[in-house]
Amino acid sequence: MKKLLQIAMCAIAFAFATTGAASAQATKIKSADGDYSVIFPAKAERKMNPPEIVDGEKSGFGVGTTVTYAVEIYSASLDNQTFLTAFTSYTGEGINIVNAEKELQLNRDNFVNGMKGWVTSSTETEYILPSAKKIPGIEFTGETDDRSFHGKFFVSGNDVWGIIYLASKGYESSAVKEQFFDSLKILR
Repeated sequence: MKKLLQIAMCAIAFAFATTGAASAQATKIKSADGDYSVIFPAKAERKMNPPEIVDGEKSGFGVGTTVTYAVEIYSASLDNQTFLTAFTSYTGEGINIVNAEKELQLNRDNFVNGMKGWVTSSTETEYILPSAKKIPGIEFTGETDDRSFHGKFFVSGNDVWGIIYLASKGYESSAVKEQFFDSLKILR
């Protein structure tokens, strides 16, 4: 969980540092690892760290468990806006995310705290997979002193997907944000 946050923060820092340098060419990515696709409004960069092994008990997965996880992040920036997707898969004997609501709230809180921001709204949501199965999600907005953000996390089994839009205050575009969010397709 904390590793996902660290990787996301690095991606955000990189994306804001390169804002304005990105071309306006839309990029469709299809993640083989996360089994999802999304269209970024600018060229997206992929960051994939090697799998890490952690003590499952310390991560909330139960006594005597070992958890292996990998985090894949795509990011792009355009006109003082940053676009992120993240996918995390947890594996290990006896591993099961049994409390999806808690997992989603932890993802939201870790992201917001990593931004040194605050939540302005948060609500439960869901995503309907191609199989018509509904998976739980959380949708939230927040801000820092100089940025606003809007994110969604979804969980199914031991997998977590996230999609986040950030913008420098005064540069928000609801149309671009909604187009980015609407392009997310979880393919399971």
